[in-house]
Amino acid sequence: MIRRARLALSALVLAGATSGCASPPLFEAVTTPPPFTRAELCDRCDGGDAMTITLTRGVALAFECLDATTGAPCSRAAATAADGTVAQVWSGYLDTLAPATPNAGGGVDGATAESVFVVVGAEVGQTTLSYTSASGDAVFSVSVVAP
Repeated sequence: MIRRARLALSALVLAGATSGCASPPLFEAVTTPPPFTRAELCDRCDGGDAMTITLTRGVALAFECLDATTGAPCSRAAATAADGTVAQVWSGYLDTLAPATPNAGGGVDGATAESVFVVVGAEVGQTTLSYTSASGDAVFSVSVVAP
C-alpha cells in the first residue's frame, strides 16, 4: 500500500515540477501509536498551511520528509524542538530505502536512505518543532496530551 501511495505521490510531484510550482517539503508519519494513545502528524491536512503533531505523553512518532519536486527523501535535514521538556526530537534510521524516482534528466535515480526523525512527547504541553532541509523548512505546532 505504501509503495502504491509513493508511486501516486511521484506522479503528482512530477506534474507539479513541470508546472513550475515550488512546493514546501511533504511530511508523512511512518509509525503508528500503541492502542488508546495518539501520535498524529497533520501536513496541511486542513486545506490550509497548518502543520501539527499531536502526541500522548510518552509516545513516539517517526516521520519522513519528501522533496515535493522530486519525491526523493529530503537531504541535509535537521529538526529541533523549542522546548525539550515538552517534546524531544532525534534523527531516525529505517531499515528500508526510499524507492527509486525519475529524475529531471529522464533517467531514474537509485534507491536512497529515508530522511526520518522521531519526536517523543515528554510532558503535557505545547511547543514547536522546527525542521530544515535542502528541500525547504517547516514549523510544526506540537501538542502533548495526557494518557
